Amino acid sequence: EHDEAILHFSAALRIYEQTGALATASAVPVLIEIGSVHSAKGEHAAAKLKFQQALEVLEQLGSLGTAAGLKLLIRMGNDALRAEELDGAKQLYGKALALLKDLSAASGVDSFLSLSSVSLLSNMGALHAARGNHRAALKSYRE
Repeated sequence: EHDEAILHFSAALRIYEQTGALATASAVPVLIEIGSVHSAKGEHAAAKLKFQQALEVLEQLGSLGTAAGLKLLIRMGNDALRAEELDGAKQLYGKALALLKDLSAASGVDSFLSLSSVSLLSNMGALHAARGNHRAALKSYRE
């Protein structure tokens, strides 16, 4: 399954490369998904490479403070957590939470009701549990 997903996403990425559109916002979701599949396979170096490419594109476009940036930070945090890089996961989840709050305030909509917030808070709970901080884990799960 994972190999087939990477095959299809890589084909899409080649089209972006061939058309000179790799550094555009439309390529970012593909980069994020390829990174996520590598992460699920335990290929953390490959995941980080794709996530870094997506990060660079978002930074070049000045779009890191968008929903795409939020998704990227969460996926990067997820990868760090899977790789047992707990400090890195904590830092990335903290950035994602701050961005989620900013996006919520800017839109006037409570973003804490979104799927991204549920994923983020759940993974922050898993991070705290992995560190043995069970009170903080319960707080994250209850939020």
